[in-house]
Amino acid sequence: MLEYRAEGLCRNASHLRREELDHCIAAGEVLQSTALAFDTNRRLRFELCGHHAYMPFEECLDTAPGETVKEIAVLTRVGRPTCFVVQGTTQDESGEAVYLLSRAAGLPGAVPGPAGKRQRDSLHGNTH
Repeated sequence: MLEYRAEGLCRNASHLRREELDHCIAAGEVLQSTALAFDTNRRLRFELCGHHAYMPFEECLDTAPGETVKEIAVLTRVGRPTCFVVQGTTQDESGEAVYLLSRAAGLPGAVPGPAGKRQRDSLHGNTH
């Protein structure tokens, strides 16, 4: 299980260079950034190294098994530092590569770390 520190005490992803962010992703490091919005798809939105980043609703809180995520708890994260682990990348509605973030990755039994190296590498133009 990953251990989250209090918001404001984790490494700030907003100030990292792309190479530093890649290293943090590979290491499964807990990072933080300010949540910019809660969108109509029920995701928290962030920006990391000039790329959009989304935290799906079900990944927004590190709840106990069987506990539900309350929308008000997610809404209160907007405009505030939020800790997370980068799980990988995907494409948004316009086809742009975006980072996928999770707070729930810290739960017991969760598998922390990047979701797919090939996807993550393609975000930076490196494919293999």
